[in-house]
Amino acid sequence: MQIKLVNKLIISFLIVILLSTILGVIISNNKIDKNFEDYLKDKQKKMISMVINVIKNNYDDERKTINTKDIELHAKSEGLYIQVKSIDGEKVFETSEDYLKKREDDLFIRYSKKSGKKSNKNYYKEENHDLIKNGKKIGNIIIGYYSIDNCDSRDLEMKYTLRYILIETAFGTLIIGTIISIILAKHFSVPLKKIAQTTDEIRKGNLKVNLDLRSSTYEINQLSNSIDYLVKTLESKDMLRKRLTSDMAHEIRTPLTTLQSTMEAFLYGVWEPTKERIESCHEEIRRLSKLVEGLKDIAKLEEADMNLNITRFNITDEIRQLLELLRPQYENKNINLIFEYNKEIAINSDKDKIKQILINLLNNSYSYTNEGGKVEVILEDLEKNIVICVKDNGVGISNDDLPFIFERFYRTDGTRNRKTGGTGIGLTISKALVEALGGNIKVESKLGQGSKFIVSLPVKNCTD
Repeated sequence: MQIKLVNKLIISFLIVILLSTILGVIISNNKIDKNFEDYLKDKQKKMISMVINVIKNNYDDERKTINTKDIELHAKSEGLYIQVKSIDGEKVFETSEDYLKKREDDLFIRYSKKSGKKSNKNYYKEENHDLIKNGKKIGNIIIGYYSIDNCDSRDLEMKYTLRYILIETAFGTLIIGTIISIILAKHFSVPLKKIAQTTDEIRKGNLKVNLDLRSSTYEINQLSNSIDYLVKTLESKDMLRKRLTSDMAHEIRTPLTTLQSTMEAFLYGVWEPTKERIESCHEEIRRLSKLVEGLKDIAKLEEADMNLNITRFNITDEIRQLLELLRPQYENKNINLIFEYNKEIAINSDKDKIKQILINLLNNSYSYTNEGGKVEVILEDLEKNIVICVKDNGVGISNDDLPFIFERFYRTDGTRNRKTGGTGIGLTISKALVEALGGNIKVESKLGQGSKFIVSLPVKNCTD
């Protein structure tokens, strides 16, 4: 059986409060009893000491007589049995047992009613004390009393009042605790309920939801921010998926349409199958084949465990040779191709993979740099990384396109211009290759000011 979070929190809080209250009541009640018992013992000790002093002051040891007035007064008021004997053991004075009887019928019965206990004669006690005057024993005193009777009605009222206050405080604590538990439970459950509703909407495919939840609880804020980020990521991925489907259809349909129309023209005798027209069809077939091979390459790269052929080579020399190979192409477009480096660098890596990365980046820069522009390749040996930068002053990339620039088939030209766009998978392949080599790639760009692709390889794979 599933319980709502708010109810579970309330129950949990109440259990903690109830157990804490019960424990507090038990400890406090024991403390009251202990302190009250100590109070009674102290009172009893003082009372007996006072009675002994009264007897001492009123006893004439030579005549063996005693002034009984004050002694009778104390015996009656405190409910005591008092017996005084001379040094010879002769009984000098004895109070009436009626004082004890009255005390028993009065306070002890009152205590029995409040405590729920029956009267018990074992509560009666007698103490034997020496009567000493001027450092000399002159007699003996016996003081009898009901130990429970050593407290008067005010003492008992005070004790039971404290217990009532304790019980009332416990009930008050439970009531206040219940209210606070409900408030706290709702405080925690309301944002979580909103989060649950939002995630349910996401599950249904609604990516337009915006949680935008602000809470004073750090973990809830973190969860809210993570869900907001997840929604944005899913939304961008969904947009990318739709665009990918459209782009794939476009990329495949274009050469197929060209081939279909050309073949139909040949079939119905509209066109003669000249060498130029057949070469045009062949070019479209090559383009389609290149697209399919590119997709296969990406699939292989994303499967992980790519086979790498790690060798030691001079990366400075390899880049220099590659640029010389591409220079005629750049010169035809009047683009200045520049290579900057500070020293010859030897690296342990996969030569072919790095060359493929550079070709893709250079082709991208070539395609999006206008005539008379400039493309720079910069090689740097930093403390922890080998960095290769491919920088151009071409058309640049907008801020909206930057997050998706390495996605397959993504092009910044929405018209799908085949003269500049290629197949749209070159940068995707480059990113996968860089990551396979243990490095990373990023791009910095501003629309109309050009782009800068930065490839960083870890120093552990590199040596001077």
